[in-house]
Amino acid sequence: MEQAELREYKDILAQAVEIGKYLLSSGAEVSRVEDTIERILHAYGAAQVDVFALQSLILASVKLSDGSECIRARRVVNTGTNLRQLEDLNQLAREICANRPTAAEIEARLKDILARKSTPLLTLAGYLLAVFTMAVFFGGTVRDGAAAAAIAVVIFGIDRYLRKTEYNLFVYTLFSSLIAGLLAVLCVKSGFGEHMDKIMIGDIMLFIPGLALCNAVKDILHKDHLTGVSRVVEALMVTLFIAFGFYIASLTVGGMVSSNRPGVSDWVQILCGAGGSVGYALFFLARPDKLPLALVGGGLAWGIYLLVWHACPSIFLASAVAAAAVCVYSEIVSRVVKAPANIFMITALIPLLPGSYLYYATAGLVSHSMAQFYDYGSRVLQATLGIEGGILIAYFLFMHILGLRAKLKAKAAHP
Repeated sequence: MEQAELREYKDILAQAVEIGKYLLSSGAEVSRVEDTIERILHAYGAAQVDVFALQSLILASVKLSDGSECIRARRVVNTGTNLRQLEDLNQLAREICANRPTAAEIEARLKDILARKSTPLLTLAGYLLAVFTMAVFFGGTVRDGAAAAAIAVVIFGIDRYLRKTEYNLFVYTLFSSLIAGLLAVLCVKSGFGEHMDKIMIGDIMLFIPGLALCNAVKDILHKDHLTGVSRVVEALMVTLFIAFGFYIASLTVGGMVSSNRPGVSDWVQILCGAGGSVGYALFFLARPDKLPLALVGGGLAWGIYLLVWHACPSIFLASAVAAAAVCVYSEIVSRVVKAPANIFMITALIPLLPGSYLYYATAGLVSHSMAQFYDYGSRVLQATLGIEGGILIAYFLFMHILGLRAKLKAKAAHP
């Protein structure tokens, strides 16, 4: 191979790894990152490609047809959730495999994608819609939703103007949940809000690591056990720091309470769950054309949860069946619209996340009611395991069916 060709291929490898890095930092699972890099490099004629990715590292090795080898490593410093960027990068990878542009062209396209900024007002609308609907979803009044939305404005400001990539995730989560908890207590004491628990629960939902739970299951299923276990541990640690932040806030300004207000009707819950999913789609910077799919996903998730719950009142079973339905829905829709399944799964799972159980477990700890702490702590565990188990089983069966379908097509084509 000529030196110029080898240099170009090294540049292609560098750009493929860059795309993988930003996929990972946007919310993609490890298996998608590895598969994307492999497909790009094979499209340019690589004889052998080996890619190893973790949450914080991507390592790619390529062997060319003439025996030349190239290696590229990239550190991934920060990860988050940017559904629009995830979709754009996925589309870019598809176009690269189909058209095989030069490394310079890929670099220019990648810079263009990374330069796109979210609309602040649209993102803020996501914060407001998400916490308002979730506060009402869990039994709060319109005033409670309004108070939660007011606090969300502060959280939006913290996220946008104070958050730095070098901040420790756990410390930042503790700080943000502490501020939210303090403001929730003050809202009720000033008469702005009515039920402290409903306001806090609405805001807690902004911090719960739903993406980490989704990706952990997929990583483990694809035998990326190290990353999968790491994500599970991260999700658990984030959850603990959320609870700790609200715990400190409550001890500081007056304690956490549990209201006896009756819950809202099933239909209101379904509507709020669907609206909350749209809010979180905006919160996670999804494209506007994906909002109707988020609406359907959130309503579907909670509708199925309620159907199972009324037939058999088990948190684990209802969460598992609903999460399995969301997984199947996300995989089907992703193939129809040619976008990553995570875009639809993350937002649809929002109503299933155990934000209320986490709050009441923490409230039990604050009030020294260990019975309440253990009761709601076990519910958090049941809901979490149900979601994880439902995704795991549904994804396994879905991919197995697709594999069988591919084999049947191959046999039909070559009898």
